Amino acid sequence: MIVEDVKASDIMILEDWESPKWRLGNLYSIINANGELIPFEMNPEQMDLYDQMWYWNLVLKARQMGFSTFIDLMLLDQCLWVPNTRAGIIAQTKDDAETLFHNKIKKTYLALPQLMRDTIGLKKINQTEIELGNGSSLRSGMSMRSDTLQILHVSEFGKICAKAPERASEVVTGAFPTVGVGGMVFVESTAEGQEGYFHDYAMEALEARDQGRRLSKRSFKLHFYAWHEKPSNRLDPETVELTDNDHLYFNKLAAERQINLDNEQKAWYANELRKLKGKMHRENPSYPEEAFQAALEGAYYEKEMLWLRQNGRIGCVPWDPALPVNTFWDFGVSTNNATTVWFHQRNGLRNQFIRYYEAEGEGLAHFVKVANEFGYTWGTHYLPHDGAARVQADKAETREEILNRLGLKRTEIVPRTNDIGNDIELTKERFPTIWMDKENCADGIAGLDAYVRQRNARLNQFTNVPLHNWASNPADSFRCFGKGYQPSKSVSSHQTKKPKTQNWRVV
Repeated sequence: MIVEDVKASDIMILEDWESPKWRLGNLYSIINANGELIPFEMNPEQMDLYDQMWYWNLVLKARQMGFSTFIDLMLLDQCLWVPNTRAGIIAQTKDDAETLFHNKIKKTYLALPQLMRDTIGLKKINQTEIELGNGSSLRSGMSMRSDTLQILHVSEFGKICAKAPERASEVVTGAFPTVGVGGMVFVESTAEGQEGYFHDYAMEALEARDQGRRLSKRSFKLHFYAWHEKPSNRLDPETVELTDNDHLYFNKLAAERQINLDNEQKAWYANELRKLKGKMHRENPSYPEEAFQAALEGAYYEKEMLWLRQNGRIGCVPWDPALPVNTFWDFGVSTNNATTVWFHQRNGLRNQFIRYYEAEGEGLAHFVKVANEFGYTWGTHYLPHDGAARVQADKAETREEILNRLGLKRTEIVPRTNDIGNDIELTKERFPTIWMDKENCADGIAGLDAYVRQRNARLNQFTNVPLHNWASNPADSFRCFGKGYQPSKSVSSHQTKKPKTQNWRVV
C-alpha cells in the first residue's frame, strides 16, 4: 500500500506506521548530493545507530556517513507522530542553522503526502521552525537556552568546540540542561583536535565503554563509525601504489587493533591519504583515539607531526641511564598559564624526548622535586629569556638563580628574539632528528598538534600570530629547544658514556 492510497482515518492505526524504524525507512524523502529529492533509505551505519542508541548519544564518525541527516529525520519523525514533542537542532552558524532546517526538515516535511500533513496539522513553518497541529515543534538555531526539549541534536560539535569555545560552553550550560531526564541528546561530529568538550566527552565515553560501566540516563554513550565500516570506501588495488609507510600503518592496525583490511580498502585509504594528508585521521579515523590525532586547521607543526607519525618517530622511547638529560622550560607567569618542561637526551644524531611535564600554580621547588624523582643524570637546563627575570615574591633572585640554588646547577638562558615566526621555522628544521615517547610525552605531543595560528574572523583567514591558549605552553618550551639547543656543546660538555644503539619499538 502506498502512502497516497491511505485514508485519513487509517493513518494512525496501521501497525507498520506505529514503528519509528519502519517510518524512517519508508515515509520520508531527502535531498541528495546532487540536490535531488529522493526516498530515504537507512544505510548500515544509520541502522546500527538506531538499534544501539541511548538517552545521551555521542557519535564520533568518519565523513560522509549521513548521520546528521538521519538524526534530524528522527527528530522530525518524533514531532510528527508523538504529540507535544519539542525538539531542537544546534548548528555551527546562523546560516548553517537555516540551511540545515531548509534542506533536512522543511523540504522533507513538504514532500510528505498532503493527506498526512492535513491529518497532523500545521500551525507555522518558516526558515528555522515548524509548529505542528499536534502540539509538537522543532526549531534550528545556535542556542536553545530557556527552552524545554525532549530531543536535542548538536551538529558538528567538535568544530564548534575548536572554532568557537564560547559557543561550545553555551551548548553545555544552556542547551543540555533544557533536556530533562529521560530525554534524548545526539551530539555528532568528526574530531577537531584534542581540546574542548567534544574530545573530553568522547574520551570519557570511550573509557566507560571499554570498562563496561553502566551508564546513567544523562551519560554519553559512544557510537564510533570508522571509515572502513562504509562499504563504498574501496578502490581497485591496481590503480593505487602503496608506500612503505602505508604497509607499516596497515600492519600496525592489524597487529594492535585487529583491524584487517582487504586490498580494495587499503587502496581507498592510501588514495584518500594522498589528498587529505594531515587531516586524514580527523576525516577518516580507523579507531576512536586516532580521530583526535589529526592537526587542527592552521596548525604550525601539521606536516612535521604527520611526518613523525608516518616514520615511526612517536612510540616507545626509553630513558637511557648512560646519557645526560637536558630540559627545556617555559614559565607560567600569568593566570591559567602552566609551567612546562620537556626532558631530552641526545643519542648520537637523535634528539630523544623521553618525558614532558606541566603544572599550574606551582613554585619552582615543585618542578625541581618532580624532576629529581625521575632519577636522571642532568645535562643542561635551557630556560627562556624570563629565566633571568627576578621573581616578584623575592626580588633578590632570578628564576635561574632559584633553580641553581635548588640543585639544577647547569642552566642556560635562551635569548629572546622578536621574530617568533623565524623561531618556529628553526624548530621545524629539527624535526628530522626527533623521536618522542608516546606515553610519557602525550600532553606535550597534544600541545604541538594543537598549536595554531590566530584566525582573522572578518577576513576568514589565518594570521601569522600564534593563538594563545593551553597549547602555547608546551609549544613555547619546545621552541626553547628549537632555537636554543646546541648539540655539539651539550655532547662534548656532558656526555659521560658513548651512546649505545637501541632497538625501537613503535607504539
